[in-house]
Amino acid sequence: FSGLGSMVVDRIVKIDKPTSLLVPLLVLLGVALVFGLVTPTLIEEFAARVTEIRIAVAVGILAPMAFFMGMPFSIGMKMASTDEDSPTAFLWGINGAMSVVASVFATVIALFFGIIWTFVAGIAAYCLAAGSMYVLVKRLRGAAAEVSTNGAEAAGSGDAAADGDGEAESGDEADAPEVAPATT
Repeated sequence: FSGLGSMVVDRIVKIDKPTSLLVPLLVLLGVALVFGLVTPTLIEEFAARVTEIRIAVAVGILAPMAFFMGMPFSIGMKMASTDEDSPTAFLWGINGAMSVVASVFATVIALFFGIIWTFVAGIAAYCLAAGSMYVLVKRLRGAAAEVSTNGAEAAGSGDAAADGDGEAESGDEADAPEVAPATT
């Protein structure tokens, strides 16, 4: 299910719409919180049922969370790919290493502090990811606004200036820089 979430991310997240980068993380946090509250009751309710039903309940609980958990890394890589100096191979390596480390830490936290604190640590990690994405989205919007402002200034300075007799001075229009339209 996380693989499906990672695959679907390209259809719902667009770099030119910065808010779309943040929405999946916020939905993930909402889904995780709801399922965190509902799961203990569901486990208690279905504990005595046959194995097939317990498996179906487990998949029903895990599938939505896993779907959205597959999105943050893909979104991060999409953001990183916009910067030509970004060390994307290094980011892939860090993701792989942290996946291994996180599973060990989750086990350690569960053994020493309990499942509830493991869940809280996971929510905290995704809150940190959402906060980081918020900062990046804000920076992306600021860069788009700056391009828009600089583009307007460049377009204004490239207008042909009229000399005393009302004719445009030669070469002003040809020297005007081309500015890509700003997107937000």
